[in-house]
Amino acid sequence: MNKDWSEKNREMQTLISKESTFSEGIKVLLELRNSLFAQITSIVNTFPPVAFYQLPFGHGEGNHNSTLAWSLWHLFRIEDIVCHTLILNDKQVLFKGGWKQKTKSPIITTGNELDGEAMLEFSKKLSVKALYDYCKAVMDSTNEFLKGLQFSYLKRKFSEDDKERLAASECVSAEESASWLIDFWCGKNVKGLIQMPFSRHWIMHVEAMRRIKNKLCQQAKKGIDQIAYLNGEAKKMNEKLIEEAKLYIQEIFKDNSDGHDANHSLRVYKNALQIAKAYPECNMMAVALSSLLHDVDDHKLFDTKDNMNARQFLKSHDIGNDDIELICQIINGVSFSKKKEKHSETLEGKIVQDADRIDAIGAVGIARTFAYGGKAGRTIESSLQHFNDKLLLLKDKMNTQEAKRIAESRHLYMEGFLREFQKESEFFLSEEE
Repeated sequence: MNKDWSEKNREMQTLISKESTFSEGIKVLLELRNSLFAQITSIVNTFPPVAFYQLPFGHGEGNHNSTLAWSLWHLFRIEDIVCHTLILNDKQVLFKGGWKQKTKSPIITTGNELDGEAMLEFSKKLSVKALYDYCKAVMDSTNEFLKGLQFSYLKRKFSEDDKERLAASECVSAEESASWLIDFWCGKNVKGLIQMPFSRHWIMHVEAMRRIKNKLCQQAKKGIDQIAYLNGEAKKMNEKLIEEAKLYIQEIFKDNSDGHDANHSLRVYKNALQIAKAYPECNMMAVALSSLLHDVDDHKLFDTKDNMNARQFLKSHDIGNDDIELICQIINGVSFSKKKEKHSETLEGKIVQDADRIDAIGAVGIARTFAYGGKAGRTIESSLQHFNDKLLLLKDKMNTQEAKRIAESRHLYMEGFLREFQKESEFFLSEEE
């Protein structure tokens, strides 16, 4: 077991055992869970979908004798069932969020009853992206439960009625390989469940996933399978798609010079990638494409409806419908005028909205303001009103901490420019007098 994770788990168990240190113990537990989930995020963002239905260690009894997809499903189904059906006696995240349909899972159980070919076939059917999102939703839900947990609740035990309710949910298979879970869970109090499954169970399966990941890489280097090749090919395909998008915006904006041109979109793309680095859990490809395409249906430039230009480009490059809808949703949330008092709902949307706003401030923002004003026939003085109407407001409207950090220096630059402009204008007027 990973030494750091093991030590943090022991520290957490010690702290929650005393009422005086219980709150600190919960903080340590949440830190541990966040650290472990970051490992999951890294694996999901690094490997192509095909890697998630491989069995590099073959069939067996160990946690590592499984697929990455099954490991994720199993880990978070158990947490969802224990937290909501057993402890809280409310609706599971799986059912509340429609995740069975989104993940394309044929089962609602923990998956303990699956092995060998059954596990492989199950893993192939799952949507890895949706599965990851389900895992995140379960983690967030459990974290909220843990934050509100009281020390006195730790001693709560479970009854025969609780066992019957678990069995009636049909979320635990009646097969011998799975049915023992009900007795195992109900034989613990809430404090015991914090250990298994809310902490140690995570460590066990995340470590198993890391072993699976490393084994896949080793096999690929030896030429045993195609995982590394496929991963490399996926990266090449993504890079090619981004280059195609860059060429597309250069063509569609070739006659535009008002600040909403290809260079603007490229800067927004660069800003978005910089912000996204601070959020490894985000969908990087959705961020990249939506930032590049965010102005291709701008009503000020094009007479299109329902993101027609963006949709045509994405469909022509075989982007799936779900991804197209996500990208269009992000694009539609970028506009300052449309979203003046609102924020994008998704992390990806927040990142791209911030990236666009960053390009509206600082030295670049000043240049774009006068470029647009000149094309619109505005005087320098009338263009300055745009600073008060929009630009000076943007620093405080950033969604992400990384964007707020970047915006700070650009905002100060604009304030300095306006002070210098006022100073020089006053000098000019005094000379005229």
